[in-house]
Amino acid sequence: IDNILVEDLTEEVEPSVDKSGLEALYDQYKDLDKSGYTKETWEAFADALKAAEKVLKDEEADQDQVDAAKEELQTAADGLRVSKSNLEYWLNSAKTHVANGDTAGLVESVQQLFDDAIAQGEAVMAMENPAKDEVFNTTLKLMLAVQALDMKAGDKTDLEMALELADMIDPDKYTEDGQEAFLAAKEAAEAVMADGDAMQADVDSAWSALVDAMSALRLKADKAALEDLLD
Repeated sequence: IDNILVEDLTEEVEPSVDKSGLEALYDQYKDLDKSGYTKETWEAFADALKAAEKVLKDEEADQDQVDAAKEELQTAADGLRVSKSNLEYWLNSAKTHVANGDTAGLVESVQQLFDDAIAQGEAVMAMENPAKDEVFNTTLKLMLAVQALDMKAGDKTDLEMALELADMIDPDKYTEDGQEAFLAAKEAAEAVMADGDAMQADVDSAWSALVDAMSALRLKADKAALEDLLD
């Protein structure tokens, strides 16, 4: 009996294999979407993910195999690179429009959008490994800028001339109802003149309203002239 006990005690006990670390890493990345990553880095990651899954299912895998699979998966995940090809396309498109003078007549906010989007695009392009969201948001900003190329600023020449004429008018010489309409139209026209984002429809509307208000002005009755006439 003693001999049997000694033999049992001296039998080598195989250590248990701990797959918890590999399993946690696998669960972290198993649902990752491949969209947006470069083909090369995604393929390497997909291979490592598949290998990790195989080791997890292998009941005979030893600790060295588990640790190696975990290390390979982590390395592949760290090596994922977001594709910048879409970003580069829209960045070049936006810069070409600026170089061609296509943005010169745009409203101020769109011109500023082009400047900001191009600066942001160049900064992200210079990053070694930008986040996917960062690349997406910057690309979208550039696309929106290019899409806004039809937002031309309104020609304010006629409105400016109308305001010069309006400045020559003394509202106090006109009836009260006409005064109020004129002053309101003049104020609105001045606001449009100062608005760098005013488009042609805004300018035309302000011009029409001001001209109509000036046309509707009615002089107050000159009582002294009327009395002279009656005498």
